[in-house]
Amino acid sequence: MNRRAAIILLAAAVGLTVLGALSLGVMRMDAEKYRPQVLAILQQITGRAALVGEMDFLPTSGVTLRLKDVVIPSDDPKAPPLARIPLAEVGVGLTFLLGDKPHLSSITLVSPEFHHIQLKPINLLGAAQDKARESSQKLREALQPYVDQTSIGVFNIRRGSVTLIDRASPFKRTLRVAKLDLTARDLAPGHIANLRANAEVSKVPVTLTGQLGPLPADLDVRQMPILLNLEAKSVALGNLTELFPEIPPTAHAERGYASALIHGKLSDALSTRLRLEFDDLLLSDGRSDDPKAEPLHIDLAWRQQSTLWARPGDVGGELGESYLYIDSAPVARMSGRLQMAPAQRVDLRLNALKPMPVALLPQRWRDRIGLHTGLAQGRLHLQGGLPDNLSLRAELDLSDAAWALPPALEKPIGAPLTLRGHFSQSAGKVIADELTLTRRGGDILKFFGPLWPRTELRAVGQWKLEALPELFPRSAEWRIEGMAHLELGVTRDAERHWRVEGQAHAPTGAIMDLPWRRLAVRVQADENAISAPQLRFDALGGHFETALTLNLEQPPRRVLGQFSVQGVSLRQVDRAIARNSALFQRFKAVTPSDRTPLRVEGVLNAQGEVMALLDQQSHLIESPFLAGALSVEPGRVAGLNGERMLGLVNPTEGENPDLFSEPEGYFHWDRASGHFVHQQGHWLLENLRIDVGRTHFEGRALVNADGKHTLNLTRIGPEGQEHKLVLEGSADQIRQLKGN
Repeated sequence: MNRRAAIILLAAAVGLTVLGALSLGVMRMDAEKYRPQVLAILQQITGRAALVGEMDFLPTSGVTLRLKDVVIPSDDPKAPPLARIPLAEVGVGLTFLLGDKPHLSSITLVSPEFHHIQLKPINLLGAAQDKARESSQKLREALQPYVDQTSIGVFNIRRGSVTLIDRASPFKRTLRVAKLDLTARDLAPGHIANLRANAEVSKVPVTLTGQLGPLPADLDVRQMPILLNLEAKSVALGNLTELFPEIPPTAHAERGYASALIHGKLSDALSTRLRLEFDDLLLSDGRSDDPKAEPLHIDLAWRQQSTLWARPGDVGGELGESYLYIDSAPVARMSGRLQMAPAQRVDLRLNALKPMPVALLPQRWRDRIGLHTGLAQGRLHLQGGLPDNLSLRAELDLSDAAWALPPALEKPIGAPLTLRGHFSQSAGKVIADELTLTRRGGDILKFFGPLWPRTELRAVGQWKLEALPELFPRSAEWRIEGMAHLELGVTRDAERHWRVEGQAHAPTGAIMDLPWRRLAVRVQADENAISAPQLRFDALGGHFETALTLNLEQPPRRVLGQFSVQGVSLRQVDRAIARNSALFQRFKAVTPSDRTPLRVEGVLNAQGEVMALLDQQSHLIESPFLAGALSVEPGRVAGLNGERMLGLVNPTEGENPDLFSEPEGYFHWDRASGHFVHQQGHWLLENLRIDVGRTHFEGRALVNADGKHTLNLTRIGPEGQEHKLVLEGSADQIRQLKGN
């Protein structure tokens, strides 16, 4: 063996001896005496008293401090801990054995679990600025007493998971990150740190690569250059609710892709480019509870450029070119500015370049405002202070959208309607400074007042009654005509119980071919009933006043009301029936085929009560119940021989008198009155009294549903003499007569 070989062997033997001694020394070192330092560092960094299980040293890559079962507790004892780390390995360097402060060469976290529950809204940019401002001082205070530098050679996370629960927003969303593998190298001032991470975000594979740094010597994160690239792609996205909580659970896409490029400095300008794509995205295009809703299949893309900054006293961002694409065509553009410090302000604009599917709106918004399907076009402008001094201006064309609100508003697709509004938010309340609904033809309705959380809207305007079916389809069969002037009030309490009150006036119009004048109505409606406590109009030569209430419970729905009729011309009623008026047919009243040869004429006055049962389509299930009192004065019956009715002409002895005459014959009276009841198609007239000069008639009449009639009368002459008359017959004629 030559001398050189001997020297090499000797050096190797010495090295192995030293290494063995170091390893033996490391293994015999008591890690427990460093527990106070470890807990103090964790306390400084997290602000909480951490728990650490076993601690020992390993002779790996110098000296490695191994921590087991590290737990960072939450402020809420019922909530999961902020962090649970089964194993953490910290490289502290060989000089640590000589008594120096440890040199952090590496940190590795194995299978860590991180949990965060957001209980109140947070200003993300402001919070980021605060963290950046305090990071330098806090990191120095945490590490300086115990380590000789603030650099980390390698930082690793293996098989980690993150759960973020947001209970502060209305979405109550939960975001889960699983299979997190992260490696960051050269985390030190003056160095460029290389970063790479892989994870599954809500089961979507995500890759993050890039560089951070060099970090300035003062550790000001705002001055650190950032270059990050994020990419995520997946196929058969079965549930998008975790990523987008407002999308219905049934929504899915055949392919999803997202990329983001972030570069720059927060102190100057941090530029971001975002690209989001969904191929063959299926969305519910109807009510969330409608199983028959047709799905919407589209290719959706969102491309955005923005700039963020966090300068001293100036934190904000600017939204550059941002476009929404449907099937490769741009349909909307968004632009604006967000200021978070010194004051929080927003100025955002959204312009629809083409009609946009209503299905793109969050389902919760759609259900709240009643838009369910179709297309909408217009523009929105949101500006003001955050979070509680905002103003929104909106102009939307809803002609191609379906709109439905309880109890009966159902605007179909194709009915022209434009919404213009100015809304403001202050002190937690949303106010409709002006909300205007218009349609072609001059119809306009303006709302104003508190909108949220309590609704106290007032409305004035005018609306053509012929256009009511465009908003209330069930009114189409009534064929209402005229121009109504409206005054309405809409209220809704915190429990979302609503009520509508108001009045309408119309000078002229018609309902189902029956003309009327001077219509005035007061209406009240809530979730249980719709009522018209006062309905007045002139028709058929007279005046009508009614008060009606419609119960909105499950069918059959009950209608209750009172009515008063003054000065109605029975001749005009007869003419309306002769014209086969649809109004009389709807209520199963007398139709031309039911008319008798006898025709009553005169001036009708009546008052009474009505009760009816309606089905889901507001059709009568059976004839309504009517009861009340009536009078006809003066009046006459065409087709009766008046002289024989009065006994002025005596019949041949042994024969029943023929009371019928040619159609031009009449039986006149001064006043006829009585009480009536109509039930299940039967008419009963009791306490009937007919006054003709000094002669009068008393009795009762019955008209059965099958058309059989019976009239029992007692004629009382001027001297008190009585004569009984009984008329019987059918709906076509009354021919049988009995008398004494």
